[in-house]
Amino acid sequence: MYSALNLMDKLLGLDQEVYEDNLYPSINVYENDDLVELKVLLPGLDKKDIEAKIEDGILSISGKKKIDYNKEGKVLRQERFFGEFERNVKINTPVDNESINALYEKGVLSITLKKSEEAKPKKIEIS
Repeated sequence: MYSALNLMDKLLGLDQEVYEDNLYPSINVYENDDLVELKVLLPGLDKKDIEAKIEDGILSISGKKKIDYNKEGKVLRQERFFGEFERNVKINTPVDNESINALYEKGVLSITLKKSEEAKPKKIEIS
């Protein structure tokens, strides 16, 4: 079954190798002529519990969200996610792997991938 999110990823060229039902963490992807930027919502995590890597055009974000309540009590309702997670986003634009920046601040991981020169738009002079 195709969801609107799957369709949007296809339209934006952000096909995921495996599109899991688990959409944690939430990810927004932005692009301009010079870069691709991802904003990953990871509230309540320490940056030491988050890992990001890029390999063969796949950006992987993984980590573990620890339980932050007393396990001895009875849970009446649980909507928040706890445990290990991994999200993989295919980046269809060639990027410069040496100039990737990541910043985790106020529960948001920002990853900036600078496009390689061959991926940037070029103006063609007409004579």
